[in-house]
Formats: sequence, C-alpha cells, structure tokens
Amino acid sequence: MSATASPPAKPARKSISPLARTWRSFWRRPATQIASVVLGLMVFVSIFAPWIAPYSPATIDMFNMLAPPSPQHWLGTDENGRDILTRLIYGGRVSLSVGLASVAAAVVIGATLGALAGFLGGWVDSLISRIIDGMLSIPLFFFLLTTLALFGSSLPNLILVIALTTWMPVARIVRGEITANRELQYVEAAAALGVPKMKILFRHVLPQSTPSIIVAATLGIAEAIIVESALSYLGFGVRPPTPSWGNMLAEARGYIFQNPLLTVYPGALIFISVLAFNTIGDAMRDATDPRK
Repeated sequence: MSATASPPAKPARKSISPLARTWRSFWRRPATQIASVVLGLMVFVSIFAPWIAPYSPATIDMFNMLAPPSPQHWLGTDENGRDILTRLIYGGRVSLSVGLASVAAAVVIGATLGALAGFLGGWVDSLISRIIDGMLSIPLFFFLLTTLALFGSSLPNLILVIALTTWMPVARIVRGEITANRELQYVEAAAALGVPKMKILFRHVLPQSTPSIIVAATLGIAEAIIVESALSYLGFGVRPPTPSWGNMLAEARGYIFQNPLLTVYPGALIFISVLAFNTIGDAMRDATDPRK
C-alpha cells in the first residue's frame, strides 16, 4: 500500500515592511495620485521657469494690453501687455517658495520647542506651553499685517513672519508624542547606559514623531500659500513687479469687467495647489494612523 502524498506546502507569505505598508495605503487613492502629479508638475514648472516660460515676466507690450488668448499668448496679456502664462509660472515659483520655506522654518522651530517641552517637562514644559497658548491667542493675520507694515514686506521678511506665527501646531503635536514616548523602555535603557539627554531626544525619541511632523507640514504649506496670497492681495506681501498669485489677483481686480479671466487664472491655481496639499496631507494622516 503506497503512502499518501502530503499536499505541497504553501509558500510563506512575504512580510511587508511598515514603510511599504504606509506607502501602499497612501498611494492607493486616485485623488492622492492626481494631487501628487499636479503638485509635482507645479514644482517642476516653477523650478525650470526660466526655460519653460515663453517670455520674461517683466516684458511690457503697450500695444497688446488685455489681449485675449492667442497663439502668441496662450492665456492672453494683462493690463500692461505682459504675458499671463509667464507671470503665472513665475508667480507659482514665488508662492510655492514662500509656502515651502516658511513651513520648513516653522517645523524646525515647532519641533525643537515641542520636543524640549515634552522630554524635559517641569518648568521648561510650563514655559513653552504658556508661550504657545499666548501665540495662539493673538489674531495672527492682523499681527502679520502690523509686523510687515513696520519691517517691510520683502520676501525674507514674509517667510520669517509666516514661520514665526505658524510653528505652534507643530510644537503641540510633537510635545504630545514626546510626552507619550519618553517613558518607554528603550528611552530608559539609553538613559541607564549614560547616553546624554539631548542625544536621546534628538536621535532616538524625536524621529518617532516624523510621520506626524510630515503631515502637519503638508497641511501647513497649504495654509502658508493662502496667507501669502492674502497678504500679497492686500499689498503687504510680494510687491509688484515681482509676480505672485496673490498680487496678480490684486492687479486684476480693476479689470474684472474688461477681462474676468485675469482673476480666474491665479485664483484657480491657488485653489488647486491648496486642495492638492490638503488632499496629500489627509492621505498621509490616514496612512500613518496606527489604528488603521
């Protein structure tokens, strides 16, 4: 009697790393894919603006003012005969740069202060927490207007002022996560081995908050773009003739009845970029949520 053949063993299921699982969760949504492509295209065009833009953003053609779209000017010209497509490309360069740079500075400030507050506790935590509460109680937009009116609305000042008024949410997020992680066993083990406190904090504890920081930064960029556009629209941000989407809106409001498309183009780009950043931020928040 022949022995019964045993069924073939099933191949071992390949384990997926946490990073790959997070990426798969992030990228599976069509809206996230579209938003990523749109932002990637915007960033690419902004970086290579001098080679992509058909004209110089300051080129004036007084004989071709408020011209409709044509083969020479795909989106038409503004009240000074400047090519709208060119100014939109260079305006995106300014608006995205302000958003990225100000949020990068805000993340550095907020993550550092939040980490110190959460890890050291005691009077350090109380002092930093009161500073955060005080900053959040100030009407920030009017504070921005006052500060820029006093010190000038140059591009570095604009980036610095936005950064100094938007670091608080990052600090609160990092403080909460550091407070939850500082009592874990690997932190106690590192302290028992004599590792300096600051080395434990910035090398071992703070990196655990990286996903939350990235999510906060992504959402913060959208807010910074809106703030920059609003300030430029009111005349306190980027000053003409340097184009930004906000000051292009401000310049177009006087010609809204002659050529309403002058307001549609920059407004649409502000809307699309903010929506794309918010979509990516929401997807990253869901993908890094440990409960899912």
